[in-house]
Amino acid sequence: MKKSLFALAALGAFAGAAQAQSSVTLYGTIDMAITNVTNGGMAAGATAPTSPTASPVAGNVTAMTDYGLFSNVWGLKGSEDLGGGLKAVFNLESDLNALNGTIYNNSTNTYNQLFRRAANVGLSGNWGEARVGVQLNPLVAASANLMPVMGNTVNSVRTTVGYSIGDFMANAISYQTPNLNGLTAKVVYSLNNQVDDMSGGSVIAANALYSQGALDITAGYNKQTSTNAAAASTVYTDLSSNANVNNPKFPGDLTGYVVGLKYKVTPTLQVGYGYGHSDYNSGSSAATATPTIYNGAVQMLGIGYNATPSLLLGANYLVSTLDSTMMNLQARYSLSKRTMLYSQVSRMANGAGAYTKAGAQAAFGNFGPVQTDTSGAPTAVAGLAGLQNTTATAIGFGIVHMF
Repeated sequence: MKKSLFALAALGAFAGAAQAQSSVTLYGTIDMAITNVTNGGMAAGATAPTSPTASPVAGNVTAMTDYGLFSNVWGLKGSEDLGGGLKAVFNLESDLNALNGTIYNNSTNTYNQLFRRAANVGLSGNWGEARVGVQLNPLVAASANLMPVMGNTVNSVRTTVGYSIGDFMANAISYQTPNLNGLTAKVVYSLNNQVDDMSGGSVIAANALYSQGALDITAGYNKQTSTNAAAASTVYTDLSSNANVNNPKFPGDLTGYVVGLKYKVTPTLQVGYGYGHSDYNSGSSAATATPTIYNGAVQMLGIGYNATPSLLLGANYLVSTLDSTMMNLQARYSLSKRTMLYSQVSRMANGAGAYTKAGAQAAFGNFGPVQTDTSGAPTAVAGLAGLQNTTATAIGFGIVHMF
């Protein structure tokens, strides 16, 4: 349920500032599940594989997991009417680890960055919307829209194939068009904030969504141009302690894109197709004379069927050039507009090529961190089938509440 301004009174630090806004909304999502995984990750005490032909010893687990379908978040958003159709807008959004109530950053496996997901302000009107600050990568939003019934488990393919330059963009400037007869588009440019290097580490990303009748078409793009500091022997002065924050895993040039379409065959049946591709070149460095060059691709087929107004069934099949495939089946039952029960089954299979492609022992399937040790630190069950010559199966039963 959306909360009024008065509901924020308990958040004393925000209450005073919120009073001047025309509207402020507290919102969030909590997704929790019990998941059983077979052949998911290395077994306790097992040795990591050292060649494509090795058959690793995989482990099994039954655990409580979060963000199986939806990311666990909480946030604040608001607007102020400035007159003449012009509004000031803002958004602050934070992660939430529902396993132990902490703010968990999955990108760095640390508990920090309170508003990692969004921290932006801007203006909107009949001409569109412009914002500055931390924002969602438009390609990630497009990727999440490819299949009729998607969710985090399926959308983890963006990191598997490597076409996404991070989920969020720091130091970002964005413009989004109004709805133009079914077409909307957004472009974001992320500055690197480095002295004497305007392009190294900067990112440009965009998406376009077109909906007309029974047909939806989605496209997304992002590109990072990065200077290899080791090769250039250059010491950068970083104005925000944020150099190359967009994608610290990729020190070189990376280009990724996705395209897809969905078609509503009947009022209750929808089918979809998606394609994602990445090109990566690490450049050369003082330590490595030969650059790492990689390209990956994935094709996706999906179907969604509303068996009843409350019951949504979905199936997805993904094939990647990482010698990996995934089959995902979902059933979602809505108890209300805000509360849902769900079950999903995923089968993730890796061949020998999963060992060498993209350095990648990271393949399909992400059911969130699992609480495993006495210190309270979670161990991620990510890349469930991230071992070559291994097939993993995951079965989860969960509940989602949105407020």
